[in-house]
Amino acid sequence: MISIEYWKLLGKSLLFVFILTFFTNWVCAQNDTLIHKPRFNSIQKTTLYSAILPGLGQINNKKYWKLPIIYGLLGYTAYNVVQSNTSYLLFKDAYTNKINNTLPTPDPYSGFSTASLKANRDYNRKNRDLFILFTFVIWGLNVVDAHVDAHLQQFNINDNLSLSLDPQLQSSFGQNSTSLVSLKLKLK
Repeated sequence: MISIEYWKLLGKSLLFVFILTFFTNWVCAQNDTLIHKPRFNSIQKTTLYSAILPGLGQINNKKYWKLPIIYGLLGYTAYNVVQSNTSYLLFKDAYTNKINNTLPTPDPYSGFSTASLKANRDYNRKNRDLFILFTFVIWGLNVVDAHVDAHLQQFNINDNLSLSLDPQLQSSFGQNSTSLVSLKLKLK
């Protein structure tokens, strides 16, 4: 069973992500000079898609290459949740049987002391809870990635934008000779 602290932390984290998402959209919508309407999708729609189903926001942003990463991480954490939960339940039953003195006939845990059974039970429960938390963190990062990527689609990136560097060396001669090196950036 996941402790109440994990649920509180998860709730606060998700609330923060949603408030941040809608606040930034509201601020940008108030100032028309900062935002250009996206052509194909809205930022809020992309964020909502990604929150409902991981990877759906990346599909909406046409960033298909991120899907294997997202589902690979979610699959890894889900696998570890199942493995840790299975081990937790086995050690929990063995510990309960050892305390109640109701050992099964072929006892697979006969070499374990009561303290080691309890330590293994607690270790596997902690791992299960951590991997559940990691699953929600990865899900939240997926939402943040889709949201940021939807924002970045609005920026104008074309051939008319350029940057030039003009290094200059200035020196003065005389009693106090100094050499200065300057770098000038010009945005065209």
